[in-house]
Amino acid sequence: MSKPEPITAKKLLLAEGRDAELFLVWAVRHFYSEKDSQTQVMDFGGINELTNFLKLLANDESYDDIETIVIVRDAETDAKAATESIQRSMAQANMPVPQKPFEYTQNSSMKTA
Repeated sequence: MSKPEPITAKKLLLAEGRDAELFLVWAVRHFYSEKDSQTQVMDFGGINELTNFLKLLANDESYDDIETIVIVRDAETDAKAATESIQRSMAQANMPVPQKPFEYTQNSSMKTA
């Protein structure tokens, strides 16, 4: 099971797998200067690990400082099922749950997509 690394930024991109993580790290570096970027990329492992990863993430002492969490995963062959799976994981971790893919939602302390 993947365990979150310590939180070092106010914005998190959570990627399904190492390949997606490396792509997102490259994208963040390409589109934002390292000095200006407040975005951290983490690999949450496989989709079956997302719920536990999010719960462990919430135990980090810097969790309350997070402003935004975006979860990135592939949909395989069923985009609706993939979306519902992410929504269930977010709900079980007591996070704001977006109703649609590529759409933000937020509560008083955090924005998610």
